[in-house]
Amino acid sequence: MRRVIYTSHASERFKEGDLFRLVSASSRYNGQVGVTGFLLYANGRFLQLLEGPDDQVTQLFALIKSDVRHDRCEIVLDEQIAANLFANWSMRRVPKSSGGEVLSYLRERIETEMPQSVADCIECFLAELRTVSIS
Repeated sequence: MRRVIYTSHASERFKEGDLFRLVSASSRYNGQVGVTGFLLYANGRFLQLLEGPDDQVTQLFALIKSDVRHDRCEIVLDEQIAANLFANWSMRRVPKSSGGEVLSYLRERIETEMPQSVADCIECFLAELRTVSIS
């Protein structure tokens, strides 16, 4: 099993409807291939966590990386895992909130302790956004 977290920049601003359609389609596809995770969109930037079988995560990330709706796709965490943190989330969008609330929201929804590596990636992403409010 593998966990990948990446960040990227949206090619253009996403509206609520665009995000809803993206997450809905991702959830359906990920459910079929056994991948779980979440998406955070703020200030024209994405952070996404993907977890699942190595081959499925590799193939999915290749598809994601080639998507023209974003660019500057950078993996910030790539690690082997024993179990998914977000086992019940084929894909879910983390709702808009202040930076400090994002980690609390995620921690409340997992059945185990969040690894420091995951928390660090999220905190780093949020720190980059602090000069502009989350949108």
